[in-house]
Amino acid sequence: LGYMNRDALMATLESGYVTFYSRSKKRLWMKGESSGNRLAFVDGAMDCDGDTLLVRVR
Repeated sequence: LGYMNRDALMATLESGYVTFYSRSKKRLWMKGESSGNRLAFVDGAMDCDGDTLLVRVR
């Protein structure tokens, strides 16, 4: 489970790598920033009420 805000979603779509929003640190972060083990965005689907996004990665 990871959180995204609008900025994180836009960064994901622009970069092709999943970017999350840290609610505790109030900033964007990308898994693998230091290790290089990033999550490549494949596609995503919204749930029926639009508050959850399922993201497929490789």
